Amino acid sequence: MKVRFIKTKDDWTKVRTGKGFFVQRLIKHLTELGVECVTTTEGFCDIDFHISRFHYKSENCTKKVLRLGPVHSDSRGSVDYHNYKKRKALKQSDAVIYQSEFSKKMCDKFIGKSRGRTTIIFNGAENSYRESKIKSEFKYNYLASTRDWIAQKRLPEIITAFNLANVNDSCLWIAGDTSRYKKVKQRNIKYLGIISQDQLKEYYNLCHTVIHGVYIDACPNAVVEELVNGCSVICGDQGGTKELGCDVVIKDKPWNFKAFNHKKTPKMNIKAWANAIASTTTRRAPAEHLYIQNIARQYKAFFEEVLNV
Repeated sequence: MKVRFIKTKDDWTKVRTGKGFFVQRLIKHLTELGVECVTTTEGFCDIDFHISRFHYKSENCTKKVLRLGPVHSDSRGSVDYHNYKKRKALKQSDAVIYQSEFSKKMCDKFIGKSRGRTTIIFNGAENSYRESKIKSEFKYNYLASTRDWIAQKRLPEIITAFNLANVNDSCLWIAGDTSRYKKVKQRNIKYLGIISQDQLKEYYNLCHTVIHGVYIDACPNAVVEELVNGCSVICGDQGGTKELGCDVVIKDKPWNFKAFNHKKTPKMNIKAWANAIASTTTRRAPAEHLYIQNIARQYKAFFEEVLNV
């Protein structure tokens, strides 16, 4: 079986984002399973695999498979305009892989339902746990991590909940671009900025618990990596994150699957989040169902199923 992975500009092997790292891992493990994976448009392939939308005129293939995650739901600007390319790709695809049940429901609502075969497969990651090279002066270490701290990710409220939890001898490590916010000057809050994937893994190994405050998220790669590497995860109940098997899921304001202003994301229940932080101070067993080896097997099985229709 030959599977083609295409991106418009740089090919997937050069993309240094969560999505790019996932595709690189998937290609590696599909190859180990005997699947021929290519990243050029030349020649014929069995499966033309695209993420979010089609990146070129896809014809030299047996089946076109699309993977969909979140779609545009911010009411600032035209939702239809921002989702146009995904809607077009959905209509042209023979099969669709959704990242979570939430992702499927969101896509059904905003861009329409697939006419072809569908499945739900989570993202996957490598288990790279080892004793961290980074040392902490604190006994309990919490992590809040994303590349870009936009309003929907609720960083100020995470900090407020962490302080209210008041866990003795604890520290909150914050990774990602926090330039939108004034830094809190506090001994037990550490700002890391944007760090490399290898550095981030060290913090996965150091920290006991991850605080994932995003309001709606399809299947965040960072959370997958954290669960695979043994971090406990606290999340809200309105996105797809809870489907991954997080340790504490906190009730959030229900979302009606209608576009909304993301700058006016509903506020956290600070007390509930603080209670969860105070009660979640230990690491967990790695989430084996999210190991990339297992996820790659699911992808291969679905590709074979689509080809045999």
